[in-house]
Amino acid sequence: MIVTGWNNGSPNNSTGAGYGVKINPSDRDKYFKKKWYSVIIEFEDGEEVEVKLSPSSWGGCPELRSARIGKWMLKKGLAP
Repeated sequence: MIVTGWNNGSPNNSTGAGYGVKINPSDRDKYFKKKWYSVIIEFEDGEEVEVKLSPSSWGGCPELRSARIGKWMLKKGLAP
């Protein structure tokens, strides 16, 4: 699955809040289940973060949003 970086328009570059990854809706529909409340993302260092799936995840906002994702993106130079 290929994702793209996402921000809410006013992300916080100190805390990582306001960042996440956007999932292609066809990938979301293929790999995610609507009955799930969250998914777990594992970073390359083995750290994991649980990200809640909001009802809008199944509509027009297929993003996984997390300050931890934001911190990872900033650390890797993938944001801002």
